[in-house]
Amino acid sequence: MKGSFALLSAFAAGAGVMLAELTAPRALAPVFGAGYRIWVAVVASTMAAMALGYWLGERARPSPRRCACTLVAMGLLALPAPFLVKPLGHLFDPVPVPLEEWTHVDDGFGGALVVLALLFMPMACCAAAVAPLAAKVLTGNGLPAGAAAGRVLAAGTLGSLLGTLAPHGFLLDTFGVRATLLTAAGLPLVTGLVLLFASNHSDAGRKA
Repeated sequence: MKGSFALLSAFAAGAGVMLAELTAPRALAPVFGAGYRIWVAVVASTMAAMALGYWLGERARPSPRRCACTLVAMGLLALPAPFLVKPLGHLFDPVPVPLEEWTHVDDGFGGALVVLALLFMPMACCAAAVAPLAAKVLTGNGLPAGAAAGRVLAAGTLGSLLGTLAPHGFLLDTFGVRATLLTAAGLPLVTGLVLLFASNHSDAGRKA
């Protein structure tokens, strides 16, 4: 059971962070444009946040409950983004970018980085922290370190694949940016709450 919790945590974290990362440029575009430098800001900020998350997750004491709590924190930290991207962005660039100029405007790198740091990097940090926590849960169950790392990476990558395909194949086109970002927050949040409830129920059953 603990192994399944760990792998599901890695899957949900991978899906949520990739969903947010690929939707972030579209969310930033009306304020900063959607040129090459904006994409660089999104990718660089996500990588920096995830590097910190891997380090923090490696230092934390592992448990299925901690994996679940990290997912809940990831979801909660992602919730403000759908509502605050534009208001916060307009503090740095108050002139909206017309739709036809999105791919040509490329001068908002600094402002975009600040918005990303405040609204997207915290959730990416939590997402990355799940991987080492999940791997250590598996090794604590007796799985060799290499096998544990491989399974966590596979689960996280499958989640990232879902998060890559979902926005442009369905969510963005059908429901728009705000709903897609809410999905990126809701997926880890709901998964974390379900796993937390299951973990508490399992602990109660063992005590009984």
